[in-house]
Amino acid sequence: MITITVESLQQQLVDTNKPEILFQNILYTRKKIFSKNSKNQAISLAEEYGCSQLKSILVEHKTFFSVWIEKSMSLTKQNLTKQKKPNNLLRRQQILKDKQMVKDCQNLENFLDSKLSDLGL
Repeated sequence: MITITVESLQQQLVDTNKPEILFQNILYTRKKIFSKNSKNQAISLAEEYGCSQLKSILVEHKTFFSVWIEKSMSLTKQNLTKQKKPNNLLRRQQILKDKQMVKDCQNLENFLDSKLSDLGL
């Protein structure tokens, strides 16, 4: 778990007003916001993600804390399902391209056979 102030992030041109941030070449997504009174809960949540091998950042703002987790490791089942759709679509497109290529080859073969036949070869 990394603990950092919002000012430090701003100095590094990281905008914590967005739902995702890029910090140290890792994409993070904001998970939860805690009041200043709930600092221990914020720390516990960030550490919990750290124990499950997820990188986390605890950002201290002027009036609250925010917990960020590594996006690539925080995919939900819903996100994984969404990712499968493009792969399935790409697979279908490739199959259709392959089928069209086979048809084109057969048509070319028939055309060449016809022309060779016309020439008596």
